[in-house]
Amino acid sequence: MNTSIRNELEVALIPANTEQIDGWNLNWLISKSQVEYILHDIASIPSVRNDSQLQRAQYQDEALPVFNLEKHFGLQENPDAPNLKYVVVKVPLHSGGISKAVIRLTNSIRIRKLTFNSTLAQATGLQKNEDDILGAFTLSDNQLVIVPDIAAMLLKEL
Repeated sequence: MNTSIRNELEVALIPANTEQIDGWNLNWLISKSQVEYILHDIASIPSVRNDSQLQRAQYQDEALPVFNLEKHFGLQENPDAPNLKYVVVKVPLHSGGISKAVIRLTNSIRIRKLTFNSTLAQATGLQKNEDDILGAFTLSDNQLVIVPDIAAMLLKEL
């Protein structure tokens, strides 16, 4: 008899604050294990570099970069978005370490088991920085899901 417990991976789907792209509803996807904390407000602090447009926020004893994924990928944001929230994420770096960042969001995070059927997306509709994604796929319910490469985005800001 097999007594081991099978761990199903869970992911966090974040509806993007943008209009449909070619008829697809856009979502960002991160692993649930990356989500450290969800904040309703952040304490903004000045950037450490004069040339950086990236906002920074105080979280515990750290100054973390705040990413607006819609802006980063050149998407038009919905101006009628509800209140902002911020999710602190743990970011596995390509070098092997772990860093943290904050993702700005306007919609609630949906946690799902990684058991849904998907198809590799033929196009993303992103306007810029398309190389900052790990992958893109579509779901049967007209959803386009993009996995942002937050580690690559962090490297550009260092």
